Amino acid sequence: MALGLLGVACIAQQPTLGAAAIEPAAQGLALGSGNPVVTILPPTDTARFLDPDAQPATELGWLRAQYLPVWSPALDLAFPPSECGSAWALDAIAEPARHADLRVIGHLPTAAALAVMRYEHLVSRALSAPDAVSQLCVAVASLDPVRASTLALLASHQRSGERHGGGSIFPDEVTVVAVGDTRALALACVEPGYSEILDAEGTTRLVAAAPTRIAAYLLVVAAGREDRVPDVDYRVADVASEPASDCSGIDAEVEEWAATVSQWIDTGQIWVLLGDVLTAAAICEEPPPEGPDECPQDWPA
Repeated sequence: MALGLLGVACIAQQPTLGAAAIEPAAQGLALGSGNPVVTILPPTDTARFLDPDAQPATELGWLRAQYLPVWSPALDLAFPPSECGSAWALDAIAEPARHADLRVIGHLPTAAALAVMRYEHLVSRALSAPDAVSQLCVAVASLDPVRASTLALLASHQRSGERHGGGSIFPDEVTVVAVGDTRALALACVEPGYSEILDAEGTTRLVAAAPTRIAAYLLVVAAGREDRVPDVDYRVADVASEPASDCSGIDAEVEEWAATVSQWIDTGQIWVLLGDVLTAAAICEEPPPEGPDECPQDWPA
């Protein structure tokens, strides 16, 4: 698999949201009776919205407009758990948390496996029903650069009316190859691997490329930015995948990635090789006592 997983570990932090950014656009000062009103405008560089037509009305909307390329007034207040069926604690907008206490995540292999399953579930669900609010679901599961590229694809589907067929999917089994200081590396075989592309009339425009795909995921510890409650968890920051006729090749891919991680360790990077295989059924039946306590089988279709 050709990918830039290693470079993604140094994702840049976005500027913090300024509280003054949501003050009224102009402040009127009356200079005595009958005098003209002097208008003081805020700095023009405070608004860097991806959609030039965005007009957020809340601080939450202001934050989201800096990350989501298609604006809708619904994004001022939309709540990801109700819109996406995601874990209640996860903010849509998150950024890497390099100094987070990993103990708040709970059992790291379980959290990493859930992050992979959640990513595939929410992204496939969003692409099968693309709209402005579905951007939140992509954001709940991912970080840049994969967040930005997937949101761009979702935006193109909104413009064209195209969508992915097949609805939501997620791998039933994930192998957590290794965990690092603020990262994890996992592999999964996803079936079906690719979706057919439907046009605005529901006609197949592009058939699925392969019945399965084997994917490697770089997970980064992230913290939500939408409220003051710390929600620290893994999110997918990069993905490399290749088509496959079946899942029989995943063991060889796991061995190759374990060898790659060993090379990273030799260069001084902090990684611990695991090779833990986790299934959705086991996560649901026996969640780790220290958390996380989430069941993929309960996620909406």
